[in-house]
Amino acid sequence: MNVKEGIGQLVGQKAKAPLATEMTTAIDQQLTKVPSPSMTMDSCNFSGAARKAAKKAESVQAGPTAMDIESDLLANNRMAIASELELFNNLRGSLDGVVEAIPAGPLGEYLVAQSEMIRAMGDGVVDKLKKPTGFEQALKGKIEQPVAVKGITFQGQPMSGLSDHFRTWLDAHGYSSQAFARDDLPGGSFGGRLGDQDPIAHEPVIFIHGNSDKAMGTGTAGQSGWNNSIQYFLDRGYQPSELYATTWGPADAHKAGDQYHSKENLSQVRSFIEAVLEYTGADHVNVVSHSMGVTLSRKAIKGGMGWDGLAGGYYDLGRPLTDKVDTFVGIAGANQGLASCFKAGPTNPTSGITNGFYPGIAPGGIGQSWFLQNLNTGDHFEGNHVFSIWSTVDEICGPGNLVFGAHTSEIPGQDGEKVFKRYPYGHFNLKDRTAAIQFDMITKHRAG
Repeated sequence: MNVKEGIGQLVGQKAKAPLATEMTTAIDQQLTKVPSPSMTMDSCNFSGAARKAAKKAESVQAGPTAMDIESDLLANNRMAIASELELFNNLRGSLDGVVEAIPAGPLGEYLVAQSEMIRAMGDGVVDKLKKPTGFEQALKGKIEQPVAVKGITFQGQPMSGLSDHFRTWLDAHGYSSQAFARDDLPGGSFGGRLGDQDPIAHEPVIFIHGNSDKAMGTGTAGQSGWNNSIQYFLDRGYQPSELYATTWGPADAHKAGDQYHSKENLSQVRSFIEAVLEYTGADHVNVVSHSMGVTLSRKAIKGGMGWDGLAGGYYDLGRPLTDKVDTFVGIAGANQGLASCFKAGPTNPTSGITNGFYPGIAPGGIGQSWFLQNLNTGDHFEGNHVFSIWSTVDEICGPGNLVFGAHTSEIPGQDGEKVFKRYPYGHFNLKDRTAAIQFDMITKHRAG
């Protein structure tokens, strides 16, 4: 939905053809007056802060710590607030200009009413954004260190990577080109039978990480992986043959701003889900996802058409996998986009208006990226049970987790959620400190 279509929906049947034409002309004129973003802000999945920390680390052998990146992100909090405020200010200016350009009469009166409604909604969001208590505390240093990354063990033995049994099966069944093992990275993958005798007693769980993270953490800042979650499941009776993770993308903070919902990323996530289903012979799998992994996974399951101009245009992911997923858990996802991506601009890959997290210019998805509009058409297609875990003090998803008054990490049609309102539950700790909640959502179908 573009801006003209969105405002056209507000007008509905009240607009007669001549006035509708005049209205869209007025909208075009007003939109040219909206100031272009002057400040690059790719806190969209921590790319800007991560780059800053990584550059700083070039002069020190130890490299950036997770706290370095957290601190840089938190320092951008006030810019994120300014970005959210500018969204509403620009929208107000555009609507006021449209109203002035429409002749007096029922249509003009209707648009005035709609403009006032959006003003009130914006004022409500502004009030919430003025007092981001959790962020202010964090900016004063009142934040816990991220969870320490520990290696995964099973029956006293260290575990990492895809098992030889799974690798052999992948090669024999046409998946070798997908490179799910990601042997080019330390911690690139996890999962698989150790031998033919290994049982599959539980529904397999597939973990999908976020932008620049990877399957298993190795101590690098922003790359804690799924170690805590996988270990928690193993300690409660799951087998390595029932837990799976692969790395999508380059797992490089320097390249975080270049990542988007590409054909390549979506195809890899979907193919991995299909491979685990086929390999284990399970009727259903569970999917636990974080950050950009949430929106990638949702689309991979939804299937259908996509568009990637850098990969040949239109493509088809295939039929929905909804009937193959028992429980879907989305942690700190940006399902309605990110306010900070408004500042980064619609041409930045991660925040792009085609396949990025561009939030649009008005409530209801007006002007939102094509990918997000497509993704949020319909609901509860992610599986039989759908849950979210999110926080109002998430330094990536922004103050209050708000985008035009909506909580961006909520999943349309979800069955339940777990919400945190204070630190240490920032963006990364939402994943690393909630293994018990993830476990309950998977095994008990409850949000806790």
